[in-house]
Amino acid sequence: AQAEFSAAYAKYGDTPLNTLLVKNPRNKSDKNGDQDIRGSEMANRIMTLADMTGEKEPFLFMVAVGSNWKKNMQGGTNGVTAHDKYTVYYALYMENKDAVPLYYYNGTWTEMNPRQKGTTEIFSQYNYVKSGSLKDKRLQYYLISLSEQCLYTDKSIDNADFWSWLKGEKTEYLK
Repeated sequence: AQAEFSAAYAKYGDTPLNTLLVKNPRNKSDKNGDQDIRGSEMANRIMTLADMTGEKEPFLFMVAVGSNWKKNMQGGTNGVTAHDKYTVYYALYMENKDAVPLYYYNGTWTEMNPRQKGTTEIFSQYNYVKSGSLKDKRLQYYLISLSEQCLYTDKSIDNADFWSWLKGEKTEYLK
């Protein structure tokens, strides 16, 4: 995923990637611009590079980069650089429905969800990083792969609660 985001950075520079990829934003009024990029050229290249196509496609794969959202909670800028907008800082991967979710953060893969409420979560309610080099910066999410088994009939990819589940804020939507 990072290889594809780096290639996009070389090609587009400071232009926010979500403004170029808009396929199905979770909510057109969402300033964070989280994106469902499943089936896009970029998602297909990521899946191919990671050898995750066909029967190897994971149940769930999502990454997050620095957001192009302009303001932080105090009304100032979020401090995200052009480089941050194309750097993968977080990922969520599940090989299959019964697999333990794996999370990538700070250069390490772990089974501990850094987003889970009720723990020592690293992210605030509004996707701000609470500590480390990204402190006070906001993240923007890109959904790369999602099994249809992941969706309840009353929850869809356009549902904000489902995106909350994807980001690790809620857990009750997984079958």
